[in-house]
Amino acid sequence: MITYPLSASELFNPSFMFTPTNLLLALAVWILAMGIPALVNPKGFMKAMKPIMTNTEYLRIIAPFVLLVSFLFLTVHWQFNTGWDWMLIFPLFGWIGVLKGLIFLWFPKFVGKNMKMFFGSKEMMTFWGFLITAIGLLFAYVALYLI
Repeated sequence: MITYPLSASELFNPSFMFTPTNLLLALAVWILAMGIPALVNPKGFMKAMKPIMTNTEYLRIIAPFVLLVSFLFLTVHWQFNTGWDWMLIFPLFGWIGVLKGLIFLWFPKFVGKNMKMFFGSKEMMTFWGFLITAIGLLFAYVALYLI
């Protein structure tokens, strides 16, 4: 059990930082940082994402970060002992992240060509924004209240 407030040595201890709660909460914040702008301003989000998703060098640069976060998530998913029968969803998101990182690394042109499938219209972007925000809120809820 973690008691607050934490001292600086406890806060920056690597064993404290890589707990399932902290990793899941960091992932939730990251997902919400992408989902909320997509939900609130879908056209602006599409305009901002187009140069990122079509730049092959940029995709290859962010691929290791995506892989790192996914592997960190997979290394601690077994500690999620909330009693849910459907806790398989969290390692599933980890493996989806690994697949996404590998696609960014190996097939960046594929991502640029097929971007319109995901970011093609305002309605589609609103749908993805809602879905991503819901996933981020689920992760935050699990991290704060169930783990």
